[in-house]
Amino acid sequence: MIDSFIHSFIHLFIDNLLVGGRIAGVGLTLQAGEVEKWYAKGTPSPLEFDARLQYYTRAIREVESMPLTKDQDCIHLHMGPLADGIKKHAQQWMDIYGEKLHESASQNLTTLQELLAVI
Repeated sequence: MIDSFIHSFIHLFIDNLLVGGRIAGVGLTLQAGEVEKWYAKGTPSPLEFDARLQYYTRAIREVESMPLTKDQDCIHLHMGPLADGIKKHAQQWMDIYGEKLHESASQNLTTLQELLAVI
């Protein structure tokens, strides 16, 4: 039990370093690339965008509902920095999906405007 806890703690700690450290800028580029690949598979509907945005919103709410400190046997953990990193990471994903949704809606509205101009 302690071994699995330590393993998960180290994994979460490393993930927090990646989000909060210098590597985070690279992560934004990778996130944007992942969203582009998802979008290129076929134009997603607004419902698909909504599902993705709701996923990250739920993740943020879940992290906010967790305690900021946790006692595990003889270890007292301060989970605040980890929670902040997770919330920041989820917000970055939401921002990228929001930008892509805005771009898609703008293109669709421009196409609709051109069609209405022809009529």
